[in-house]
Amino acid sequence: MGAWQYSVNLLPANGVIRVHGRIPPSITVPRVTPESIANIDVVCDARPNYWLRLPDSLGVDLVAQLEKWLTETESWSPNARMFGDDDTHDQLSIWRDDNGNLERINMLFSLSNPAPNNLTQLLSMPSLHECLFHGIQSEAVYVPTLDNWIADMHNCSAARYLRGREYPVPREGG
Repeated sequence: MGAWQYSVNLLPANGVIRVHGRIPPSITVPRVTPESIANIDVVCDARPNYWLRLPDSLGVDLVAQLEKWLTETESWSPNARMFGDDDTHDQLSIWRDDNGNLERINMLFSLSNPAPNNLTQLLSMPSLHECLFHGIQSEAVYVPTLDNWIADMHNCSAARYLRGREYPVPREGG
């Protein structure tokens, strides 16, 4: 993740409720530190798979919609499909575990060179209404709406790359 990117994971609401019993306002992000790098598997194993035990149709429908969102690029991992735009630096990665199960969906939005139509297109995806955004830096969990995204994005350190401007998101009807 670049310093200019705002990062969110896409989580299924039902998976979050399965793991936590409710939708919490925040979820701790397991972090790799110089001290924990030797035990990277322990750090990664601390991250629950919210996508397990959900109807296959949710993951299949969502991935099909996301595949059309950004252009697929070469992946550096056999467990991930990666998408992105060299001009805007917005990125999407869809991760699967070693058994092929959907494990994680991560999105990076460039705040140094914003592409507001990417966000608008993402927020209009039908399957998104069954999901939540999880801000990686803030650890906040929220319903994926434009207002919630902007509020959380402004709390991340990447917002400084907007250079005092607002993220130029086209408003509905405007």
